[in-house]
Amino acid sequence: MLVLTMKGFNTRNKMFYMVGDTSNDIDAAKAANIKSIAVAGGYTDKDVNKLGATHTIKNMKDIIAGTIFGSISEDD
Repeated sequence: MLVLTMKGFNTRNKMFYMVGDTSNDIDAAKAANIKSIAVAGGYTDKDVNKLGATHTIKNMKDIIAGTIFGSISEDD
């Protein structure tokens, strides 16, 4: 599903990030060869730092506030 969606945008994979809170979300990002952001406090009781995401954040406010984007670049 992710690959199909990305193809619809006709752009490079590194332009996309999967944001999720479970291992399924992070595994989907890996399968689609895109970066991932794991969010704590979602539907999992696992430590998001152990999910193997490219980046981790404490909550969605970190994305909205833009704090995560200081550490993400196009070359990331």
